[in-house]
This record gives sequence, structure tokens and C-alpha cells, in this order.
Amino acid sequence: MNKSKYFDEKSYPVRRLRSHLDLLQDDIAATKTEIKAEQKFLYSYIQDKEKFYTKIRNNRKADLNK
Repeated sequence: MNKSKYFDEKSYPVRRLRSHLDLLQDDIAATKTEIKAEQKFLYSYIQDKEKFYTKIRNNRKADLNK
């Protein structure tokens, strides 16, 4: 499209499309950041939960051996 001899990069539709593309790229970057943060949270949550239930199992096992 931009190789056409009739292409005017300063026309309103082209400027509007470029600004919209910039907004979409910013949204994508923000979404990727949120996904990474959520993955870190879930990883730490699962690790903490695993430690907790391991401790519970060990306590129950110790109570049964008394």
C-alpha cells in the first residue's frame, strides 16, 4: 500500500491507522507484562501451597507414629 504512487502518508486515514496500530501495540505489550506477572504470582502461589501441604502431611504422619 505504501509503495503506491497515490499513497499519501499525511492523509487522515493513514495517520488514524498508524495511531490505532500504535495503541494496539501498546495494549499487546501491556498484556504480555500482565501475563508474566500473573505467571510469577501463580508459580509462587503453587510453591507456597506445596510447602504448606508438605508440612501438613509431615505433621499428620508424625501424629500417626506417636
